[in-house]
Amino acid sequence: MSHGDFVMVVNSDDPLLPGAVRTAVSYMLAHPDILVAYPDWDFIGPDSQVTQHVQVPEYDFLYMLKRHHCVVGPGALIRRKAIELTGMRNSEFRYVADFEFWLRLGLYGKFCPHP
Repeated sequence: MSHGDFVMVVNSDDPLLPGAVRTAVSYMLAHPDILVAYPDWDFIGPDSQVTQHVQVPEYDFLYMLKRHHCVVGPGALIRRKAIELTGMRNSEFRYVADFEFWLRLGLYGKFCPHP
């Protein structure tokens, strides 16, 4: 339903740091070859304390396929072009819809962590 050049899905339990959207968009504008940019992220405990910092790797199709792993996490910014290339997540894959989507997308271009 969005109409912009970028799409960001943020779940209700995934707060973003101030400036996160501006930083992600600036990064994507400076790197037009990247389809998905994503930041490191933190697990937050019940008292709003950081309980674990997650430093994300640079995902590509082979990395995801070999390790059966892709957690770009909260704050991932996706080019609309990427969704036009792959379509949306396939709801037929009840437990692996995200992973299947990222694998399809990985066939078309680069993913990259951003500051």
